[in-house]
Amino acid sequence: MLKRKRVGMIVWGAIIVLFSILIMLSYQDQDKSNLILGGIVMAGGFGLLVPGIILAAKVSVANNRILNENEGFTYVANCLYCGRPVSCKFQDFQNHKRYPEGFLYCPICKHPISRNVFVKVLDPGRPY
Repeated sequence: MLKRKRVGMIVWGAIIVLFSILIMLSYQDQDKSNLILGGIVMAGGFGLLVPGIILAAKVSVANNRILNENEGFTYVANCLYCGRPVSCKFQDFQNHKRYPEGFLYCPICKHPISRNVFVKVLDPGRPY
C-alpha cells in the first residue's frame, strides 16, 4: 500500500529556522547572547528539517517503486455483498486500520471490499 508523506517535521523545522533568524536579527552590538541563542535554535530547526526531507524523499521513492510495479495491471473481483463485478487500478485502493492491505468501496452497494479479494490481471493491449 502507498504510504503517506508526513511533512510535520519539515514544517516545524522551517518554522523554527525562521524563528531563529528573527532572533539573530535582533542582535545588539554589545550583547551576543541573541546570536548564540539564535544559533542554538537554528541547529534544532535544521535537526528537524533535514531528517524530515530525507524521510519524505524515501517515502516518495518507495511509492514510485510500488506504482511502477503495478502499472499496466487491473484488479478485478466480484463484490462479496451484491455479486457485481468490480475492476479498478492500484491507485483506487484506500488505507484503513481494518484493511491494512487496502480496500475499495463497491460502486454499486457501497460496501468495503478488501484488496485480498481482487485478482491482478494484465491490461489488454499491454506489449508484454
